[in-house]
Amino acid sequence: MNYKKLIISFLILMFSVEVYPEEFELLSPNQMAKFKINIGETITYSVFYKAMPIIIDAGFSLEFAQSVPYRNDFMVKDKMTNTIDETWEPVFGKHAVIRNHCKELKLVLQEIKFPGRMLELIYRAYDDGVAFRYGFTEADVKTQLKLKHEFTQFSFQDNHTIWMADYNTFTSSQEKEFWKRKLSDLQEESIVGLPLLVKISDNTYAAITEGNLTNWAALYLTSDRKNSNRNNVLVSTLSPLPGSSGEDANKPLLAYINVPAASPWRVIMLSENPAKLLESEILMNLNAPCKLEDTSWIIPGKCAWDGWWTGKRMSTELLREYIDFAAYMGFPYQLVDAGWYGMDRDVTKINPTVDLAGLLEYGKQKNVKLWLWVHWKDLDEKYEEAFALYEKWGIVGVKIDYMNRDDQEMVNWYHKIVKKAAEHHLMVNFHGAYKPTGSRRTYPNLVTREGILGNEYNKWSDRVTPEHTVAVAFTRNLLGEMEFTPGGFLNRGYGKFQATSPTQVMGTRAHQLAMFVVYESPVTFLCDYPENYYNQPGLEFLKIVPTVWDDIRAINGEVGKFIIIAKKSGKDWFMGVMTNSEARELNIKLDFLDEGNYEAHLFQDAADSDMNAENIEIQKMQMKKNQQITVKMVAGGGFVGYFKKID
Repeated sequence: MNYKKLIISFLILMFSVEVYPEEFELLSPNQMAKFKINIGETITYSVFYKAMPIIIDAGFSLEFAQSVPYRNDFMVKDKMTNTIDETWEPVFGKHAVIRNHCKELKLVLQEIKFPGRMLELIYRAYDDGVAFRYGFTEADVKTQLKLKHEFTQFSFQDNHTIWMADYNTFTSSQEKEFWKRKLSDLQEESIVGLPLLVKISDNTYAAITEGNLTNWAALYLTSDRKNSNRNNVLVSTLSPLPGSSGEDANKPLLAYINVPAASPWRVIMLSENPAKLLESEILMNLNAPCKLEDTSWIIPGKCAWDGWWTGKRMSTELLREYIDFAAYMGFPYQLVDAGWYGMDRDVTKINPTVDLAGLLEYGKQKNVKLWLWVHWKDLDEKYEEAFALYEKWGIVGVKIDYMNRDDQEMVNWYHKIVKKAAEHHLMVNFHGAYKPTGSRRTYPNLVTREGILGNEYNKWSDRVTPEHTVAVAFTRNLLGEMEFTPGGFLNRGYGKFQATSPTQVMGTRAHQLAMFVVYESPVTFLCDYPENYYNQPGLEFLKIVPTVWDDIRAINGEVGKFIIIAKKSGKDWFMGVMTNSEARELNIKLDFLDEGNYEAHLFQDAADSDMNAENIEIQKMQMKKNQQITVKMVAGGGFVGYFKKID
């Protein structure tokens, strides 16, 4: 008997099963968001919001080294549905309590043909968005896969308006404008960062991003025109591992995946209004619960910076000025930026020109604790020794800079550093950083990060326009922690800004104040020099505005034009309003207030703020729920309201 032929015949019979197409639907709890998944010769998904098509018949493919792609010819072996409905309390954020409520569908697939590989597709439908991920199991046999290509499509029906940041490279600090474009403007060579905000219709918006980026390469988007012959189809492109393009420039190595494993979540946030996207907690809900038993040492708050932004050279005397300012304002922190360690780049040795021990003692007397800046490469050489030393010194946080990567290797470095920092009771602020993906839920000592074209660019450019500061409120800001370094008090109106030293900012004083409400950053670093703050109108608002919140209400807004956000702290409410380079008058109903009386402190553009942008009008009055106020803003203007509950 020819056993070899018999085995081959058996395998052919085994994997020659006729497969009939299967369609699955998954509705969100309020049935506003819907997934449709089709499993047949190909696997596609569609997304709807309030019956409006968002994504239609989008495909996928996963390609690994020395293996045919995971693309089609799969059959459904098992399916599991689940309802998740739980509430949890974050250490801090924009809600005191978060509800994680969704419907979940898991499909276990097996390849029809040899070698009969397994694949899991996991879908979640929330009321404010949908998410899906890929899972890998090999019958409990642990193997390592080498990912060469992830092809995840996002196929839109029409040539929608989008707001996009094209980084042009995978190695960047992600500091770009979000330009208003059309889907057809994306090119095959585009490397578009996340989020990508899409206007589906006048009352439907979608934002593409990713959640729970862990042990994977970061997701970007590019045009899929070559494969689909359509201008409105996007496809994923992932950040390659350093040096991996030498083998195959078209398909460099992206990730080493130790099976069993799961990809990050591919997320589509959904809302009828672009401002409403800011209320979503979908990214936090897609991450693992907090792994720290004790979080009492993680204390949000405001932080004075140092002299770099305004053109002052670092010195012990100058740093004392900043500590004095922080103490005067009631801020818990002050940052010692680049220059505190020496030219040998040893992050455990203090530059003898900086009396760090004296500054720590001086800060202790003033009830102000210190943060330290470090370059990531310098830190990487001895991070365990350094963190133990910083804890011994009494340092509370580290600002880590210049990573400028988000490949799998760097993503894992972020996680390693945050975990080790937590062991030594150190908070973390990543600069030169990639976007948030909700990991702050798991390790809340990651209190903020950059990855934003922020106020620092005013030192050398005219790019931080009111259009930009309003646009990022709807884009980068909706992902979470964003260290913009607000609070510039050398305010300049339209046509009067100059990139000079000391550093000026475009727009009015009230525009900068509004950033403290609109932008999210649990530890907020103020940019300006103490002398530019003292005795200035609006300074009293910086003393009282919190950095974390109990609730958020997105009242209204148009991307790049204006935004109105209200946030609650305890019994009090704060409202921030920003406009672009157009003067604007808005009537706002205070329906977010609770019942009872409030003492309202209003900070708004003065009548002559278009001539002198540092001028601000301050009013105090009593107000109640559902009253209406009229906010008048000059070009580049703003408004903030502090509503203090009095009964």
